[in-house]
Amino acid sequence: MDKNNNIAERVKQANRDVYNKKSADIYDKNESIFNEHRQAACIEKLAKISELAGNETFLDVGTGSGNLLRTAPDFFKKCYAIDLGENLLAQIKDKYPSCFLAAADAENLPFQNDSFNAVSCYAMLHHLLTSCCHNTCLSSTRKN
Repeated sequence: MDKNNNIAERVKQANRDVYNKKSADIYDKNESIFNEHRQAACIEKLAKISELAGNETFLDVGTGSGNLLRTAPDFFKKCYAIDLGENLLAQIKDKYPSCFLAAADAENLPFQNDSFNAVSCYAMLHHLLTSCCHNTCLSSTRKN
């Protein structure tokens, strides 16, 4: 494994460790992500995206405590979410029974190309090591 891959894997593991220790209820109190203004903006964007891209399938990459899963089912027929933090996902699974949750890496999505009408990476891109990772994460998600 070359040096950059080793660093990238260590960053992922550090993120996994941190988010597996978080309480979803406490995480939801993060005002920089969950304030009323941002929630309204998210709802507005989800509505517009579902109109423009289609409302069949939605993927939330790095879902955390499921911020966008609160309203995504109002706009999309099928909602999927991934996160590295499997413990965080276990805490929210009963909150979002209509959504499909999976512990997965944003750079190695467990889905076929062109599987989703819309994809969100809300408050998570800064967890990826480089812009190359951003491209890897987003390259296999577009549908249409």
